[in-house]
Amino acid sequence: MPSRRPQDLSGPLSSMTKVEIKNLDGIIRNLHAKNVAYQKQIEAVVTAYGHEAERDLAARTPVDLGNMKDRVRLRFTEKRSGWSVGWHREDFLRDGLRWYVPYVLFGTSTMPARPVHLETEAVIRPRFTAALRQALRDTTERRG
Repeated sequence: MPSRRPQDLSGPLSSMTKVEIKNLDGIIRNLHAKNVAYQKQIEAVVTAYGHEAERDLAARTPVDLGNMKDRVRLRFTEKRSGWSVGWHREDFLRDGLRWYVPYVLFGTSTMPARPVHLETEAVIRPRFTAALRQALRDTTERRG
């Protein structure tokens, strides 16, 4: 029986698998379009719930002189993938006001805490999370 040399791959020792992706350009375009769709869905949900959080926090903010309520600020992240809502020290100082927000939120020895920011988070977070999940499901569903 003749011995096989390693370079002889024509017999049963050889195996080849051919992989060919047809319409690769189309697939790449579809993946890019899907990525754009994800980004638009996420941005829409983040924007809507950011504004909702801002309205909710303003509605819950205690009103004495209205300084806190008037200075509730919404700021989106650079890529609009998230937000922060609350009060910024520089807004108070710029307007010649004392920065008293921590005393209202966390209380003092003579004043009870009023953690309205936590109340807003407790209301908005579960709804935001559910809306984001649904938006991603809707985007990933196979159409047609």
